This record gives sequence, C-alpha cells and structure tokens, in this order.
Amino acid sequence: MAFLSIKCARMKRMKWNDGWKVWKEENSFALVWNIPENARDIILPHDAMRENAPSADSVNGSASGYRDAESLIYAKVFDCPCEWESNITRVVFEGVYMNALVYLNGQLIAKSPSGYSEFTADLTDLLHYGAKNELRVLVRSGAMPNSRWYSGSGIYRDVYFVQSEKTHLAQNGARFITEEAGDISVIRAEITVENESEKAKNLSVATSICFENADIASETSALFLASGEKRTIIQRIALERSEEHTSELQSRSD
Repeated sequence: MAFLSIKCARMKRMKWNDGWKVWKEENSFALVWNIPENARDIILPHDAMRENAPSADSVNGSASGYRDAESLIYAKVFDCPCEWESNITRVVFEGVYMNALVYLNGQLIAKSPSGYSEFTADLTDLLHYGAKNELRVLVRSGAMPNSRWYSGSGIYRDVYFVQSEKTHLAQNGARFITEEAGDISVIRAEITVENESEKAKNLSVATSICFENADIASETSALFLASGEKRTIIQRIALERSEEHTSELQSRSD
C-alpha cells in the first residue's frame, strides 16, 4: 500500500495514558497539592460517569443513562531528563469532559471549557529539568444537566506526549489533497513548519510517496523561517500510474 511520509526535524509523539491517578475533588474552592491516599491508579482513557450507579433522580435523566457527573482530579508524576531542555515538550488531550484546567508543578498552563475539542498544554517553560514533575488536570463537570446526550466524564480519550526540536512540523501541520486522479495523479501537500528557536533557519522540506518501503514520488522545497515564524508551504507531487503497483494492489484485494 502506498503512503505519505514527511522528512522533518526529530519529533516524538506517543500515547501517555499510563501512570495516572484519579480522585474526587472534595473542595472546589481550594487546591491541595498533595496526592491523597484514596487516589486510584488508572490507565487512560477513563470515563468516570460509567463508575457511578444509575439513579432515577439524576438531573441528567436519560441523556446520560441516569448517571451523574462530578468534579475530579487527575495527576501524573514523571521524570524530566536534562536533555529535554533543548526541546519543545507538549501534551495533547484528545478529549476531557469538561471545564478542564491543566497545571504543571502548581502553575496553570492550559484550560478547555469544551468537553469535545482537542487541546494542547505546553510544558516547556515550567518543567523542572533533571527532577520529578507533576501534571495535574482538574475536571469540573458536576454542574448538570450539561449535555443532550451521553457525554461521559473525565479524561475520556487518549493523551499524547509530543516532543520536538525547536524547529519542527507544526501540530496537525500536514494536510494532503488529491487534486487529480488518473494515469497521472496530482497530490497537493500543505506542510506547516514552525521555528521556535532563537535563530533564523534555512530549511529543506521533503515529502515522499512510498510503496513497499521505497519512494515512488517526492518533492523538496527550500524554506527560510525567521525566529518565531510559522509558515505553510504548498507542494504538488505528480504520481504516474504504474502497472506493477496496480497489479500488486489488485492481487491483494482479490
């Protein structure tokens, strides 16, 4: 099968679902920065609403299966090697329901009132390098009713750790469109690159179409980025129909 690859500065993106703890928030007007003894070890995603028994008195009614939501606190303690200091370190939350506040080492770094939108927390400036760090997420979904359907409650989708060099492909920074399809097909690549370093950069952006681990078409563009600049380049890659590739794909479908 053919696929697209982008050669860019080193970037690591991995699921960060292990090693979390969760407990109910008892006092919504104060933040106590210890982790209580009743905190439970969990692996995300976690839907706290499913853990509550259904009740006919639930103000959510049938929309949530007669289950109530509540305020929760999630915490993850992790080591931060000194080598991370030269990188950009972020955490991407695919879904937290709802009114999420994200703290790193006691400092607010991100918030998301919506329960359905992906959002990113930038850890870079507040990390304690060469030491342990704590990421904490407050989820306040106890004010009900707040949805017309079953929403779940808590960090109910995957969390990703994303780390890159300071000059890197932007978050969700690659978009591909098939502009023409036929004996010669044309793929439009929109690549967004960001320079968060202190210096201007002369870059080369290469996009390849691969088949059986071999490049079958590619395009390379030069790009100059000033410090702090983010720019999108557009590439058009022509791909000629190959009888060999067509026969291989046809045999697999059969």
